[in-house]
Amino acid sequence: NKFQIREEFMKEYIDDINKFKKEHEEITAKIILVELDLLASTGIIATLTNQINYLTGLEQSANNTTSISNKMNELSKEIDQQNNIKQNIEKLNDD
Repeated sequence: NKFQIREEFMKEYIDDINKFKKEHEEITAKIILVELDLLASTGIIATLTNQINYLTGLEQSANNTTSISNKMNELSKEIDQQNNIKQNIEKLNDD
């Protein structure tokens, strides 16, 4: 009878240990999934950061191009004004 009680106690004890092991494995599996999700999120964030940097570079290029274009237009206007002045002086000299 004592052996039977001891055997039942040992079975319950082993069952409890096995249940604990199973719960521990499930928790470990969930932690691994969360870590994988975090890694994936980190990868996505890095990709988005690269894309933002690329777009920022494109925007800066576009701004530089616009700035150069504006300067060229200003120079073109100045050249036209200089040519007009030159033509006016030539007309005056011809007269």
